[in-house]
This record gives sequence, C-alpha cells and structure tokens, in this order.
Amino acid sequence: MRTEPAHGNAGFTLVEVLVTLVITGFIVLAMTGAIIIGFRSTSSSEKRLAQNRDIELVQAVLPRDIMTATGLTAPAAADQNCSGRAAILKVTWQTASLVTTSTQPGPPVTTRTAYEVDYVYEVPPAGPTYPPPGGTLRRLVYTTPCGAPISDRIIARSLSRTVAPVAEPAGKGVTVTLTDASGNKFQVNAKGRS
Repeated sequence: MRTEPAHGNAGFTLVEVLVTLVITGFIVLAMTGAIIIGFRSTSSSEKRLAQNRDIELVQAVLPRDIMTATGLTAPAAADQNCSGRAAILKVTWQTASLVTTSTQPGPPVTTRTAYEVDYVYEVPPAGPTYPPPGGTLRRLVYTTPCGAPISDRIIARSLSRTVAPVAEPAGKGVTVTLTDASGNKFQVNAKGRS
C-alpha cells in the first residue's frame, strides 16, 4: 500500500527521475549545439563582411585616383616615392588653382600643386593576438615635394599575410589584384583619362 506524503504531493519514482534527466540532457545538448553553430556562423559572417567592405573601399578609391593620374608607377621602390616604403602603386597628378594675393593688386595667379598617392602593403608583426591580423593596404597622400602625408588611411584590412597585392599597368589604367585572408582573389580595374 502506497502512502501519500503529509503535504499532499506525490513522490517521484526512480524511473521518472531518470527519464526527466535524459530528456533534460537532450534539450541542453540541442541548445548547446545551436549556440555553437550560431557563434561559428557569426564569426564567418563578420569575416566575409570585412572582406566585402575592403573590396568596396578599394573599388571606390582606386578608380578616382587613376582617373586624375598623370603618372603611374607599379610597383614603386622605397627610394622612388614619398612614403619611403616599397609601394605596389604610385600615382601622381597636378591640379591648378587660382590664388589671389593681398600684397599685389591684379588678377588671381594660377598655381599648380603636385600630389602623390602611394599604395603600401603592410603585414603587421606577429604578436599574441589570435587569429593573427591580416595584411593591410594603406593609401598615403602627399603634396610634392615630399613632406608629411596629408592623408594616411588603411583601405583594406583583411588581406592575406602571405600573398601581397599586385598592381599591373594596363594601357592608361591599372589592374590591382588583392588576395583576402581566406585566399579569395579579386581584381579592381581602373582606367585613366583618354
């Protein structure tokens, strides 16, 4: 004869407790698997987004530089450019501007300003970070004669550490081939003025 506890609740048998533990174990296992898959897909999605952002930024900046260029050098040795570092591409041009002077009466004077843009590939030194950071493509803008850069911007951060970008002149333009950290290659074609 089974007796009910004084507080009115029925007791659990050993079989009921074991079945409950097994079912709870399956639920926890399924939830853990879903969380792990979510973290993995988030990490790979962030990596792909960073690589796409790099492509879009290079595709936005490079054609504009090449369109204004009067000179292209690919590659450019460290002693041939303002950055003092080996560059995959050096772009030069001049712009004219009218300058009025307060000391001399008369019409404005036309002056020419020369610019240089150096595209420099860099690999950060190995360090304690995991995963190691990828190679970067830096765009440095100078007025010439060379001095301090008037603009210094990284335009690609998720490039391969082992495969450097390549810039190849193509007629009055250039084709730049970049390899991202996943090993995917993409090309940016830019045409100069006709």
